[in-house]
Amino acid sequence: MRKYDLNSLLKSYHDAGIISIDDALAGKETAVNKILKEKHQYEIYFSEAKQVWETYIPTDNGRKRIQRENREDLEKYLLNYYKENKEQKPTATFESIYDEFMDYKFSGLRAGTTKKEYMNSYKKYYKDDPIIKRPLGDITKPELEMWLVQHVRAENMDKKKFHKFSVVFSQLFVYAKYKRIVKENPFDYIDKNDLHLRNTEKKKSEVKAFNKEEAKSVNLIAYNDFQTKNDCVPLAVMYIFQTGIRVGEAVALKWDDIDFENQTMTVQRLERMYPNANDYKKYSGGNTYEIEESTKGRYGARTVDLSEDAVQILEMLKNYYHKANIQSEWIFARKNGKIHYKPLATKIRNYCRTAGIPEKS
Repeated sequence: MRKYDLNSLLKSYHDAGIISIDDALAGKETAVNKILKEKHQYEIYFSEAKQVWETYIPTDNGRKRIQRENREDLEKYLLNYYKENKEQKPTATFESIYDEFMDYKFSGLRAGTTKKEYMNSYKKYYKDDPIIKRPLGDITKPELEMWLVQHVRAENMDKKKFHKFSVVFSQLFVYAKYKRIVKENPFDYIDKNDLHLRNTEKKKSEVKAFNKEEAKSVNLIAYNDFQTKNDCVPLAVMYIFQTGIRVGEAVALKWDDIDFENQTMTVQRLERMYPNANDYKKYSGGNTYEIEESTKGRYGARTVDLSEDAVQILEMLKNYYHKANIQSEWIFARKNGKIHYKPLATKIRNYCRTAGIPEKS
């Protein structure tokens, strides 16, 4: 590719009728910004880690990273690139910006379960669908609406299932509009009433919550399980029923959180589960667990009174740990470390099946 100085490039754009004489006279910075705003779909940014200016250019297989030591050299490269490729229309697709979108959407340790849902939705609905290769700017409201209706009918979707299915695409379009990759988001014009979604049947409160008889059955099964296996998980299930704390809060409890003298417990931590995957398109299972020094909800740490039964469960744990030679700062632990959210939640569902009641959490 030939090298140009910035003045020559701007003059060539003016001579080709791409910018007006007013743009050229307004100064280099204004003219450059106008050209790149109209033609360049990716952000130009400075990498603190690499100490270089970076951006991307579109390719047949997605995109290519471009780096220069200073911004002016990068802008010269881009102006030259778009001049010599003026017939090539930069096209961004769902497929080409999906990883970039996911990096932005879930930067840091945020919303682990939502991240997992996004990746599962990609595998189920988008991975093999031709629409992910369509230029985003070419997807119209009628085309999108027909595509949505096709999936709604095939899956007999209600509003809840439709949201899980469509939220990835709709949020990706929001990102694309934010990045000036597209001018409009066709999802803004979709009326859900036109999609013929199935009405969602709301679960009654007695279906979602354990009644006294169900709780009694599950606790009895857990107690018998502990007597058979000598494991802390059955006792953790019983402790949750006694205290009303969440599964994520139970597995984040430490012995220092218990005040045996006053029979109280301080709930001040929460374990969250995040999908363990670097490639958003190849997630196949596995989780990472992180302890947050806060609890779910706006009230933060709280003190919970312990019943006599709850204290008795803790005493049973102490005796078991002493016999099994288990030492840990965590209340619910095994020899190889604390237990985690998923095994405990799974155990509760298993006990429900054993008791012959609907699975509840």
